[in-house]
Amino acid sequence: MKTFWIDRFDHVLSREEFAAQEFMSVVNLKDKNEGVVNSYLRAEQKVLRFLLDLASSFEAFSLIIERQHLHQIIANEEKDQQWLHQLERVTLHKNTNPTIDWHKLFVFALRENIRLTIQTPEYCLRTGYELALFVQTSQVDWLKYLVSASPLFILNELEEEEDFWQIGQERYRQFSARQSKVKGAIYGMAVGDGLGAPAEFLTLDEIKNKRLPNGFFHASDASIKITDDTQMALAVGQALHESEGDTLAILEQNLRKRFVQWLNDSENNRAPGMTCLTSCERLEKGMPWQQATNKGSKGCGANMRVLPVGLLRGSVESIGKVAQFQAVLTHAHPTALAAAELTAVAIRKLLEGVKPADLIDALTAHVQQQLYVYHEAYLEQIWDRPPFDSPAAFISTGWLECLNQMQQVRQGLQNFDSNTDPCIIGGAGWTAEESFATALYCFLSAPDDPVQVLQRAICTSGDSDSIACLAGGLVGAAIGVEALPQYWLANIEYKEELAQMARFLA
Repeated sequence: MKTFWIDRFDHVLSREEFAAQEFMSVVNLKDKNEGVVNSYLRAEQKVLRFLLDLASSFEAFSLIIERQHLHQIIANEEKDQQWLHQLERVTLHKNTNPTIDWHKLFVFALRENIRLTIQTPEYCLRTGYELALFVQTSQVDWLKYLVSASPLFILNELEEEEDFWQIGQERYRQFSARQSKVKGAIYGMAVGDGLGAPAEFLTLDEIKNKRLPNGFFHASDASIKITDDTQMALAVGQALHESEGDTLAILEQNLRKRFVQWLNDSENNRAPGMTCLTSCERLEKGMPWQQATNKGSKGCGANMRVLPVGLLRGSVESIGKVAQFQAVLTHAHPTALAAAELTAVAIRKLLEGVKPADLIDALTAHVQQQLYVYHEAYLEQIWDRPPFDSPAAFISTGWLECLNQMQQVRQGLQNFDSNTDPCIIGGAGWTAEESFATALYCFLSAPDDPVQVLQRAICTSGDSDSIACLAGGLVGAAIGVEALPQYWLANIEYKEELAQMARFLA
C-alpha cells in the first residue's frame, strides 16, 4: 500500500495557525483512543490543504506522537469536489540517529522523487513544492534547528512490508556517496584549473625551476585563481540548471545567454581561447549557432567545460547528446564533439563506481557503441561539408581520433615512467582529444592520490591548466571531496558559485 498526496500547498503552518483554522468542523476527535480522521468527509479546498499538511488538528497530532500510528488520508477529485478517504494504519518510525544531515536527506528525497512526511509536535513537512523552498533558501538552517530540537518522526511512501529505515539508510548512504563525488569532481576541476594556470605558457624546464617544493606554484595558504576553463564550466552548469526538464530550444537559449554573459564578464581576462571568444561574439549578435560555431576547431574549449554534463542524472545517452550540443555551439569539429562526450561519460562512469583500472575498457566500449551514431536532433546538418559524405562518416572520424588517443594512454600506463612528460603520451592538450587523453593518463597513473595527479598534470609542456582541470575533475569524481586536501578547497576562487552548482547536480 502506498499513500498519495496533492503536490502543492501554500506554506508550513505553525501551531498557532493550526489552532486558528476550523478543523473541528471536519475532524472527529471524540474518540481520543483512536484519534481517527473521519472517512469520506467533504472539505473545502482551503481546509483540505491544512488537512493534508497536518493529517488532523494539533490535538489529533498529539495522539499520533503518543500512539505511534496514524490513519493517513488521501485526496481524490470527483466531479470537482475534494473528498477524504481513510486508509489503513501505517507505523511511524521514531528517529534515533541524531547525526543524519537533514539537508542532504531532503535534497535526496526531492531528487529521487521519494515522498517523506516530516512530523514534529509543531510542524508537519513533506517533500514537494514547499520543502524545495526550504532546501533552496536560507531557512535551511532554521529547519535544521527545528528537527534537531523536536521529537521527529518520518513516514515514507514505501511498500507496507518494507523496512523504511533499512531502505532509507541504504539510499541515504548512496546519496551521500554521490554527493561527495559530485563535489569532488567540481572542486577537483576548479582546483586543477587554478593550480595549473601559472604553468600554462611555461616550458617544462621553467615549470620545474619555478614551482615550489610542494610541486605547485601555490603555498598552502595562497589563493587559487581559476581560469576560463572553470568559468565556462560554471556557465554550462547554470544553463543546465535553468533548462532542467525543458526543451532543446530552451537549453540552446540558456547556453547562449550564459556564454554571452561569460564573454562580457569583467573577470573574463584569464587567457580565454580564441575559438570560444569568436563563437560567443557571434552568438551575442544573434547568429544561429550553426553559423556562430567554428566548424574546423577541435580545441579543448569543447570539453574543458563539459564536466557539469557528466554529473547529470539522465541516461548515458542523454548525457552524450547534451555534451556534444554544448560543444557544438563553439566547436563543430567531429573530434571536439566526440571528446566532449567522452569526457562527460568518463565522469559519469566514475560516479557510478567504475574502478579506475577498468575505465579505459569502459570508455572503449562506449566509443564502439557510438562510433556511427549521429545525434541529428541536436547537431542538425552540421556534418554536411567536405570531406564527409554522411553523418556516420563525420562523427566516426571524431570517435576514431579519441580511440587512438586512449590507446596511447593504455600503452603509456603499461610502460609508465614518472619522469616522462605526460604530453609525450597523450598530446599537448591544446585539442580536445589530447587534453582528455593526457588528463586521463595523469589520473590513472595515481588514481587515489589527488596531489600526485595534479602535480603530474601541471608539470607538462602543454596546456597545463586544461589538462589539470580535467584530471582534477576525474580524480575528484573517483575519490570524493573529503579526499581532496582541505587547503585547496579553502583557498579556491568562486566558492559560492561552485557550491551552488554542486547543490544542483548532487
